Amino acid sequence: MDETEIRRELNIIELKIEGCNQDECEEIEGRLKELMTEAKSQKMRGLEERISELMRKLEEKEAL
Repeated sequence: MDETEIRRELNIIELKIEGCNQDECEEIEGRLKELMTEAKSQKMRGLEERISELMRKLEEKEAL
């Protein structure tokens, strides 16, 4: 995946986080981890930060 494709997917994930239930949140978390691995392997520092931000947002959602 290139940076544009990952950014596009992250935008979709951000919207999904808003209304996810427990199972969906777990799926999203798994996908974010996969994308983080991809971003690290390609040294996409900006994307790593964005993914970390979404992971924090997901954790806050799960804590509610």
